[in-house]
Amino acid sequence: MLGMVAVPVLLSVIMGVLLVATPWLMPPTECFAVTVPPSAKDDPRIRALYRIYSVTVGTTTVLCVIACSVVMHLWASDPSSVQSERAFVVTTMVATFVPLIVSFALMLHTRNQVRELKESERWVVEAPHAAAFVDDDAPKPISIWWNVLYLVIAAALAAFALAHFADYPARIPMQVDFDGTITRFADKSVRTVLFPAFFAALLGTAFTFAHYVAIHSKRPIDPAAPASSALAYGRFARVYSLMSLLGGLGLCTIFGISFNLSVLGTITLGQAAVIMVVTTLIFVVAVTGVSVVMGQSGALLASELRTTDAVLRDDDAHWLLGTIYFNPQDPSIFVPKRFGIGWTCNAARPEAWGLMAALVLLVAVFTLVMA
Repeated sequence: MLGMVAVPVLLSVIMGVLLVATPWLMPPTECFAVTVPPSAKDDPRIRALYRIYSVTVGTTTVLCVIACSVVMHLWASDPSSVQSERAFVVTTMVATFVPLIVSFALMLHTRNQVRELKESERWVVEAPHAAAFVDDDAPKPISIWWNVLYLVIAAALAAFALAHFADYPARIPMQVDFDGTITRFADKSVRTVLFPAFFAALLGTAFTFAHYVAIHSKRPIDPAAPASSALAYGRFARVYSLMSLLGGLGLCTIFGISFNLSVLGTITLGQAAVIMVVTTLIFVVAVTGVSVVMGQSGALLASELRTTDAVLRDDDAHWLLGTIYFNPQDPSIFVPKRFGIGWTCNAARPEAWGLMAALVLLVAVFTLVMA
């Protein structure tokens, strides 16, 4: 049981590390979602804001992890205690969301301080500039056609389930709690034995969408350093698309095989859950590690190659609360995040809302079909 209940604690630690590091991973011209000259980050006042943010978010994460660990220990000493189990669930939820809330609130507060500094120090852009740069030789995300492999995995899982249909028990375990006790069964049917295949297809769709976003996102080419920023972003997008594909294929395969082995009695559902969780943790750690090394959009790769302190483009007005991009004049559907790792959508584009609605609808259909 300890192995399973320790998972939320580990996830909180990983998430906390990424939250603490986030301001330091952003491009040199962005400080708490505000456009600034790269030299501004050496300003003692800015450095102090970075330290305050990191220490506050880090301390919050540590306190949440300690709370989870204490409750986890109390529950482990008395596994039959319903109160301890409920306390652990509540504490885990709090430990997950509190660092996120503190991070966002502190980012907004610090953003206002940076904007005041920007105005007082006249860190402004006199006129927008653009850079013409042919990046045909820059790295790009791998082809989206590699995602066809998800269909191969789903088809293989479906074929295996149908071929062994007679070997499945009359009641199939579908859910297990932290101590390995099965809490939900489903009667054997074509629909239930195909659950791993359906899940692989759903997970594959989500990873394919993430891959699509990486390919079609607006490229954040820095007009003051077009060649180096294009190279850095290309490497960032390529690595993330490759990790997304390999991680997604690995998760789909391991999830499907583990579930089928548990149903056939080769391993228990609790053991299958441990395998799935460990696989997920490995993927999350890998993504976090790459994020810390490369920075958002490859910022840590490009910053050392920047040769000017000029700020040639300022789109602060299009970022609501520093996280929501809204620009009707920008045809881009997806853009790199202003505070955080990865991409977000242009909320002013109907196409973005349509794609998001399609994903939500797909998850809802899957839930209804498998309920």
